[in-house]
Amino acid sequence: EKYDLASIYGDLLNFANRYLRVGGRLVFWMPTHITTYDERLLPTHPCFEVFANNEQQLNRTVSRRLITMIKMRASNGDEKAQVNEKL
Repeated sequence: EKYDLASIYGDLLNFANRYLRVGGRLVFWMPTHITTYDERLLPTHPCFEVFANNEQQLNRTVSRRLITMIKMRASNGDEKAQVNEKL
């Protein structure tokens, strides 16, 4: 069954929002193309803030980023992750 990156990151953030305590950290790898990378491509959630964004270059065109997010507050209902479909 097809499970695209945008859905994976959206589900990951929504899961972390439900089960991670306030102050907890969510850490994940995100593949990127070096020439087209833009921070606006990072998935976001109203309860999380990006703490670190570290790049590991794999070759001339591809890298991966280690993203660390901190849960800043408890959710107030049905808040959901926002994920750019261009991932």
